[in-house]
Amino acid sequence: NSILTHKLENKDAGIEKIYVNMFLKRSTPIGFRLLVKSDDSSVMLVAHPNRVMWRRHESLAEIVDAAMIDLPLSDADAGIEAEFDESSTTKRPMLAGMFAKRIKAQSQQLLSWFRQVMKEVEEGTLFKHKTRDPLIQVEGLTRDPFSLHKMIVVVTKSGTLFGIDSLSGDIVWRHYIPNLEKSARWNFYFYVQRTTAHFPHPPQMALLALDSDHSQQPVLLTFNPITGEVNKQKSLLRPDVHIIQVMLLPSTDASHLRPLILLNSDMTLQLFPDSTDVRSLINTLNLFMYDVDTTSGTPPGVFPKPRLNSTTWVVKVPPSHKISTVAGKKMLEKVDSLGRPLADRSVIFKYLNPNAIAVVSESLDDNVDRSSLFLLIVDAVTGQTIHSSYHKKATGPVKMIHSENWLLYSYWNAKARRTEITSMEFYEGKTQHNSTAFSSFEVRPSPLLCQQSYIFPTGMSSVAIDFDHFFISTVLIGMFVAALVVRRMSQIKQLKKAWK
Repeated sequence: NSILTHKLENKDAGIEKIYVNMFLKRSTPIGFRLLVKSDDSSVMLVAHPNRVMWRRHESLAEIVDAAMIDLPLSDADAGIEAEFDESSTTKRPMLAGMFAKRIKAQSQQLLSWFRQVMKEVEEGTLFKHKTRDPLIQVEGLTRDPFSLHKMIVVVTKSGTLFGIDSLSGDIVWRHYIPNLEKSARWNFYFYVQRTTAHFPHPPQMALLALDSDHSQQPVLLTFNPITGEVNKQKSLLRPDVHIIQVMLLPSTDASHLRPLILLNSDMTLQLFPDSTDVRSLINTLNLFMYDVDTTSGTPPGVFPKPRLNSTTWVVKVPPSHKISTVAGKKMLEKVDSLGRPLADRSVIFKYLNPNAIAVVSESLDDNVDRSSLFLLIVDAVTGQTIHSSYHKKATGPVKMIHSENWLLYSYWNAKARRTEITSMEFYEGKTQHNSTAFSSFEVRPSPLLCQQSYIFPTGMSSVAIDFDHFFISTVLIGMFVAALVVRRMSQIKQLKKAWK
């Protein structure tokens, strides 16, 4: 009889199944290998006597969500940041003391740089690349001058968190969430509450696990994305109440942490972290939330307060319709330009309403002749209808994207049997109503609409925005030049054949 004992680490999951392979050996009467499958979809091979041959994390093939996190500063840069923070918090900083601290910090940096250079000269690695990327010459998990080196944080379908080095691809840390019910279908969402820019406060991320059937309690996990250290894990609510919306507050508390606000199905609020500082922060914010009910077809606007939740507006679609697609704008979206130049050298200003949402509803009638689509653009703060349109003999699937002052959506024209794309642009006119900030409570005229529809030859599976204008221009120019070169080469080839 032979007994094999292998101690799993605390971050490892439980064993789901073990496969045994036994064989004869020369030195010992019998040998065996164990193929161990864990609950976190990892597979490892353990050989006699208690030696791990290899390990594979198969859960990385089912990544649910990912985030790119900047690495922390070096000790020298962190000292300078601490000096600036100290001078900013002091009411009357002494110039002589600040000058002495700056000279001391720079002297330490110069001494550290000189020691590093001498060490590289002795080792003969002064003119060699320190990493595989020539643009990154900072070793370790330290931020480089161009911030190209990142930490990739991913969560997999099995409930395992991974911290992956973007330079080498190595797994820096991993953490398995053991108390998730395996029979439930979990949806995972990442929220970056604090980045590495707020030294000496450590970075913090939140992972929210929601059961799609609402049969299990939601789980909220906060952790350090650089080291993988778990700060807190808690279960939220009771099983009969589920979370319908989660968002990060636009402002931070005293520790530079962006709190989470969670809207429950019974229209109650949860704050994380729930402290007096966060509650006082919400009282200073004029914050609105909206929720879309696809079953009854009503998107109600909710005005949250720490102790008071009241519905400010309700917009209903036709009774024979059901809401299928909702598109809002990204928070803190960058706007390229405020207007558009015209042929007469005048400028028409864009209608830049960050609170506008677009709602598309489809008819429930299966008859093609009675099918229709209803588009409604609503201000999410006041509930005011900005624009509405009706498409007869049209069905889904509807793919929609909403940004700046334009809206683009695709649908199936059942009468012509083709996919069509409709583009809408909204403008204020040649005079801008308010050039400082947009407010939904201001009385302003209805925006001007420029609308155009196009025929698309094939169906659309998804639509998104690419903000890399330089890359798009480079690709288009490259494709144009390549087309000219190919055309010229084909002409030369045809001339050579003709001369032969």
